Amino acid sequence: MRAIVSTGPLVRRFFQDDRRFVLAAVVIAATIRLALVAIGTPIGWQDSRIYLEAGNELISGHLIQSHLVMPLYPLFLVLIGWDNVLYAQALLSAATVVLVYGLAREVFTERAPARWAALLMAVEPLTIFYANQRMSETLFIFLVCSALLLLYRQRILLGSIALVLSLLVRPSLDLVAPLLIVCFSFVFEKRPRPTAVARRLGIYALVYLVLLAPWWLHNYAKYDRFVRLNLGFGIVLRMEHNPIFVEHGFWQQLGFVNGEFAEVTDPVARDAKRAEAAIAFIKEDPVRYLELTIRRFGRFWSPVIDQSEDIPFVRRARYGIVIITLLIHAGALICLLQCGPSRLRRLAPLLLIIVYLTLLHTATNALVRYRVPLSPLLVVLAAAGWHGLMTDLSRRNSEKISRAVVK
Repeated sequence: MRAIVSTGPLVRRFFQDDRRFVLAAVVIAATIRLALVAIGTPIGWQDSRIYLEAGNELISGHLIQSHLVMPLYPLFLVLIGWDNVLYAQALLSAATVVLVYGLAREVFTERAPARWAALLMAVEPLTIFYANQRMSETLFIFLVCSALLLLYRQRILLGSIALVLSLLVRPSLDLVAPLLIVCFSFVFEKRPRPTAVARRLGIYALVYLVLLAPWWLHNYAKYDRFVRLNLGFGIVLRMEHNPIFVEHGFWQQLGFVNGEFAEVTDPVARDAKRAEAAIAFIKEDPVRYLELTIRRFGRFWSPVIDQSEDIPFVRRARYGIVIITLLIHAGALICLLQCGPSRLRRLAPLLLIIVYLTLLHTATNALVRYRVPLSPLLVVLAAAGWHGLMTDLSRRNSEKISRAVVK
């Protein structure tokens, strides 16, 4: 499959030549997701209630009591409404099809891979499932995909705004975001000028300071010190690195971890204690840590939606969900095997996020849920992979037929 260098098509151009197809894919996506809202019952996640409480606290002018959440999704949930948010998320998830189409078109320029990407995204199981949950995944995915598409089009300011807003939903990409900005500089130019890289990083830094400043003021009032994001690191790291988890499995240790170090009244100090205990547990038996890491990698990339066995829709569709997920994973691998240097350079920002989140959760705490933000990126890769494979097979068959006719 030949390497293709993007010419950076504008929104107007690719929607003019493919508007009907993209609209059809969005309608399919919206129909599936709204149908699930109508017939499905969301899981009663404890996180959903925490988001609701946090949103109400912010709206009423109080400090958020939870130490684990960021402010944007709680506000989104409360402002749209407990019931209406599922419909809003269904439509937001359907709109992500447009962004995925745009990403595929930016990376590969050809219409066919972008069409594959739109169709795959319309039926992608994880995003369908989480659109019907009162959780932060759908909003986070929409913002990350918006940021990537804007950055591919060299809209650094708008892309930085979308990227920082995604951090205010969940801070997963905080550490890798500056590197992502640098990575895009190499997408634009093979040898970017240091001044251009510095300018883009400066724009991102300014947006970061402006948009996070209100949250920092909130945290200073809450903790009487500077807390940049939230206090989730200690509990996330401790979640799978404690004796209860090793002995009893995943969910039995939640009470232990939540109640540990209860005598430490300072939440910042308590978070640090959890992190210290987790690191000491890792150092105690490095071989055990390696075994847990391998298990986390398998759990992170599992094709089965976790925590969904009690939902009739998911139980009945489980084989279809697994098949579609495996097809997406296989297509992504095929794409990587087909890639030449120029295409890998175009794909570098997507690959950076995929590798980073995989390593982050493999090293700390892993659920299939944490892979959901990678779904649209994997779809972009899979679309190109399957399109390239089918094109190559078609070409080879045509050549065989031509040779047979000549003989």
